[in-house]
Amino acid sequence: MKYAAAATMLMATAATSAPPVALQSGLYEGMMLAVAPDGSVTGAFRQERGEAVTRSCAFTIAGARGLTGQVMIQARTHGGTRLRGTLRPTPAGISLDLPGVSDVPGCGDVLPSVRANVVELDRTAPGNWSTLVRVARGRAVLRPTATGRAARGPYVVAGDVVGVIARRGEMLHVAYPSSGGRESRGWISTREVIPVPAS
Repeated sequence: MKYAAAATMLMATAATSAPPVALQSGLYEGMMLAVAPDGSVTGAFRQERGEAVTRSCAFTIAGARGLTGQVMIQARTHGGTRLRGTLRPTPAGISLDLPGVSDVPGCGDVLPSVRANVVELDRTAPGNWSTLVRVARGRAVLRPTATGRAARGPYVVAGDVVGVIARRGEMLHVAYPSSGGRESRGWISTREVIPVPAS
């Protein structure tokens, strides 16, 4: 009996001393999330549902780690609505506590598993970006090097969100994860992008 009690206490101690889950950059269902070395985050969510009639939900987030370890965020929808909440990592992904998000037109119909304003998103792909930027206008060719010319090649278009991997002067090494699960990488100029969140 003593051994069973000791084993139970040991298991309880191990469970409570497990290391916390770290917040990581990556794709979380419809959310592209970037985590900077200082713990601040930027994110862009976009998802659509339906065929003949589609409903969409899009918003950006920005935030910094609070004293409790949660990330305090501000969200901005493309319709101009501003929301405040928190973000925390979970074993499977992230949890967004964003009061009012289900009242944003389209979001109540599109967001997966919204319960009491909490949105749970599973991590679907890793990322190694520290911030996000949005292509400002036209199209931006993904150059093979920071000094390469922007003649032809893969490109991103106005409104696309890309993750910043590195910066060299006025050039950004970026990654663009496509909806098909592939990732395109290249260099673009800082003059071709605006920060996220920016709606």
